[in-house]
Amino acid sequence: MTNTSANFITDVWNNPSKLDEFRNDPKKYLLSIGENIPTDAEVVAHIDTNSDRNFVLPESDSILPSGDNYILNIIRKALKDASFKNQLLNNTASALAANNLRVPDGVNIHVYENQKNLFHVVVP
Repeated sequence: MTNTSANFITDVWNNPSKLDEFRNDPKKYLLSIGENIPTDAEVVAHIDTNSDRNFVLPESDSILPSGDNYILNIIRKALKDASFKNQLLNNTASALAANNLRVPDGVNIHVYENQKNLFHVVVP
């Protein structure tokens, strides 16, 4: 996503009709605000709630902010360890438990990875 288009998060937070528009057809919405998305690509919207938290693994850790928190550490580990990454993508709860990360009751963590023609966009 471009820096200019990243403002869409603020727009969808502040305007329920824009959030509905994004949720119903994320590709069309992103195209309407100037994002360049391949014609054959699929875009999937994920909206964080009190009970669902969504994360998309970046292609490399070079774009991650500096710091030391459990989410960043899990992402860094997934980018370095293919087996762990596979487990995180396919059975997130088990992967987190294996790393002694307790998720609060009632909270579900979902982890996604973009593919060549499949893009996951999270609205926190």
